[in-house]
Formats: sequence, structure tokens, C-alpha cells
Amino acid sequence: MNQQTLQGKLLSPAGFGLVLLCFFLPFVAVSCGPADEQATATWTGMAMVTGTQPEITGPNLNPDDVATIHALVSDQYDLEPMALFAAVAIMAGMASALIKRARTRHIVGISLAAGAFALLTGAVLRSTSRLEGMRAAGLIELDLVTTDRVASIRYGYWVAAVVLVALVAWHVFNLLRTPREPAPEAAPLVEQPHEADDGLFFRDDQ
Repeated sequence: MNQQTLQGKLLSPAGFGLVLLCFFLPFVAVSCGPADEQATATWTGMAMVTGTQPEITGPNLNPDDVATIHALVSDQYDLEPMALFAAVAIMAGMASALIKRARTRHIVGISLAAGAFALLTGAVLRSTSRLEGMRAAGLIELDLVTTDRVASIRYGYWVAAVVLVALVAWHVFNLLRTPREPAPEAAPLVEQPHEADDGLFFRDDQ
């Protein structure tokens, strides 16, 4: 295996690994309150996968206030299934580097990267529904929201999305360059001797 081929095989799992690291970055945030007292709840990708509580920050929030907020909306903290499936697809993408056939490896890489992108996008869009749960708990009054978009998508998702799109493009490019492998030749047929051809000769003495 030459160096170029080795680098090509390592690029895909490294890309999927980078996307997995992005799960530790902020994916979604929800802000509310006046501009000078705005509270923000931020979910990382890992928090979406595991259903753990977000990080809540604000200029006038002390630890007791944060604990009270978490207690009010603790029933809203649940894992996002689409984010979990996206993480599984990303880990499968890392393992796909073990596939020996180049064309199969690129086809699987395209499918997993595109699938992970779609699942992550769906997870981020669905996660904004947590705002409705907070409003139902009386935590957020919508007339205090200072912007039209109280829920925002953060940089962790955008980095992951860009890398996944780049992985799709890279696998498509290499798939088009990889020649199709010739079909295996059929084994030659070996003619079986007939039962009558047993090496005995019959003579007609009549």
C-alpha cells in the first residue's frame, strides 16, 4: 500500500472522528429575558445524545438560581433519538475504513456521512421544542424575548455539518475515480466421464 492510498484510507475515519469530537461543542442554545438579564441554556451534542441537562448561564444567575431552573424543567431533559442515531452512524463511518473493496468503502462512506448529516440536522431542529416545554413550565414568558429567534443553532453543529458534507464530497470524488473491479471469471467446466465410459470394451462375437 503506497503512502497516497494510506492517507486516503485514514482521511475518512479522521473526518468522522472530528465530527464525533464536535459533539462536545455547543449545538443548540435557547435565550430568554431582557437583554441585560438574559439567561441562556446551551445543549452540546453530547447532552442531546445522553439527555443530560444543558449549561445555563446569565449575568445575574447564581448556583441556586441555576439549580432552581433545572428543577423546574428537569422533565424536559431527554435524549434526542436522532442525535443518538447520528452518533452511531458516525462511529460506523469510522469503522468503514476497514472495508477492503475501495468502491464499497466509498459507497458506505457516502451513505453514512449523508445519513449522519440528515439525522444531526433533524436533531437540532427538533431540539428547539425544548423551548415549548420551558414555556409550559412557566419559566419563559414570550413577551420578554428580545429577538425573533429565541432558539439558535451554535457553532458545534455547523462545524460537524461542514465536515460531513466534505466527507460526502470526498467519497463521491474518489468513487468516480475508482475503476470497477472486474467480475471473477467462472471456473472452467470439467467434463465428467459418462457411466458407460468405464474403460471396458465389449465385443460382439455373434
